[in-house]
Amino acid sequence: MIKKVLFVLILFCFSVSLISCNTNKKVVSVLLYNESDTFIKSMRDNILDEMPESFEINIYDCKNSQSEQTRLFLKVLDKTDIFLINIYDRANAKDIILKIKETTSVPIVFFNREVSVYDMKLVENAYYVGSDSINAGQIQAELFDEEYKKALQKGVDFDKNQNGKIETVVLKGENQHQDAENRTQYSLERLEELGYDINTQDIYICDWSRSKAYESAKKIIAEHPDVELVLANNDDMALGLIDYLQSYEVDGTKMFSQSYSTYAPVNIIGFDGTLEGIESIENGLLLGSVLNDSLSQSRLIVELTSELLSGKTKITKVLGNDVKNDRFLYSKSTMITRDSLDN
Repeated sequence: MIKKVLFVLILFCFSVSLISCNTNKKVVSVLLYNESDTFIKSMRDNILDEMPESFEINIYDCKNSQSEQTRLFLKVLDKTDIFLINIYDRANAKDIILKIKETTSVPIVFFNREVSVYDMKLVENAYYVGSDSINAGQIQAELFDEEYKKALQKGVDFDKNQNGKIETVVLKGENQHQDAENRTQYSLERLEELGYDINTQDIYICDWSRSKAYESAKKIIAEHPDVELVLANNDDMALGLIDYLQSYEVDGTKMFSQSYSTYAPVNIIGFDGTLEGIESIENGLLLGSVLNDSLSQSRLIVELTSELLSGKTKITKVLGNDVKNDRFLYSKSTMITRDSLDN
């Protein structure tokens, strides 16, 4: 009987010890704007893979809704040691920052959707991790320039109608989205700087969605059949356009085939460097893409999380990357082309 009592007591103490250990874990709450987004899904997976087991990480899908993101944020506000937030609406970031400031004062790391530096500087421990969207837009233009020069050497002219202009359409992620605005503006400006006469025929808002880009492609072909260049703010939208072009027929012939050994009839440039995007580059359907390095960004987020949870607030360098303007950490953007994949 005494042995049984002792055994029960030991078991109870062991259970209490385990519970105590679990409650000592730092809680990391990750709020995603939309888990079905291809790039965000890769960010989620990488963060989960890279995060130390000593942290308790909870993922919340806000399903493309600011009201849902706000609801989930408030629900876990007093149960979180650090927030990693893929903000739905950057205008809402200020409310989140001020709410944290007046309650728990826990650190915040925004990622993927850039937040205003003025908002982040309302507190000491708010940071942003992502790509430099200005530079990313410029790289899209430089990719086109490099590929056009290579094509001319092979006797292929992207100016199909020989009017001295590049007939251009943009597939834009969202209106008022910082990355979408910058990628659009600076890709077009850089093309002009490189000496191209760009005729921007239209800009279609596709909300980063492959299916919405597919629907927009119907209008593009109907309204701008002479389009020569399409700049897409992400690979999913570029792939949505390709999906439609592969189904569209002119006089019984598909406008786009399943692959090209040289150049497709329309030059399409994406952004992100997703697995499907890279496959399309290899097949000659996408002229190229710009790497939005989800793994590097995830590692920056995880290391920054560890440093902030250790009590640091003034951070100037993470994994060898300098913090810009006291708040911003950017991964390097590089162009992806068929040649670069072959090398």
